[in-house]
Amino acid sequence: MELISGYSSESDDENIDDDKLEARNNLKRESSTTNDDKTSKKLKFGKQMGSRLPLPTDIQSMFVAEPETKNDPEQHDGRIRTFSHERGNWASFVYAYVSPFQEECFRDITQYLIDVLRPVGDFHACEDFHLSLSRTFVLRHHWIEPLVKCLKQKLAVCQRITLVCGDLEWYCNDEETRTFLAMHVADEAKILTSYTKSIDSVLEDFKLPPYYEDPSFHISLAWCLGDVRERLKKHVPISDIETKVSETGELVEGLEVGELRLKTGNRIVSLPLSKS
Repeated sequence: MELISGYSSESDDENIDDDKLEARNNLKRESSTTNDDKTSKKLKFGKQMGSRLPLPTDIQSMFVAEPETKNDPEQHDGRIRTFSHERGNWASFVYAYVSPFQEECFRDITQYLIDVLRPVGDFHACEDFHLSLSRTFVLRHHWIEPLVKCLKQKLAVCQRITLVCGDLEWYCNDEETRTFLAMHVADEAKILTSYTKSIDSVLEDFKLPPYYEDPSFHISLAWCLGDVRERLKKHVPISDIETKVSETGELVEGLEVGELRLKTGNRIVSLPLSKS
């Protein structure tokens, strides 16, 4: 009986050891299965991440470096950029709008003037005809909307006007890089002056330069490179040019101004005047 009892005890111990071993093996198999599941999920997640839709082109372009813009006078008939190009900076100015019909009249006169001036200089027609009411200033992109809002509020109470064009005169830009032949515009009622004062009050709030203290209002017609006013006055008297223009019958009568405009970069914004 002792032998049987001893044998039974040893057998029980072996069964217990076998049970522990089997439990350990089961635990390893479960752990292995769990790890395999995790690996599988990671692979699936990686595939899902790899198959995401690409970013829209507009967003991608936000992070593309803008190519440097160089000032090449040869591409602009020798003109030199007043302000160096910087991303986010917009060359801007305010002016009185000239209607398409009036602009066509100016264009006809300008073409005749260029022919008259050909012997004394290489003149070019201005790209557009307008009456400037501010200096050219640099406007940051995020200032555009606030500035436009303020200008509209100020100018909405300013009355409209019919301008009277006067004599031809020579002008030169501030940098003395170009000479202009322009048509002087009278401001006897000081309406144009009231425009510039309203505009200047807004520009001052944005720390931008005011217009000239004693402005000579005019509409530029043609230009040539350099400050050559004295040479032109000597060889081509203004009176002679005006006589030749009058002989053509091309005359610009009253210019009706119903709105001003802000040009900032390539964008043009209307600034309506009072209708009363």
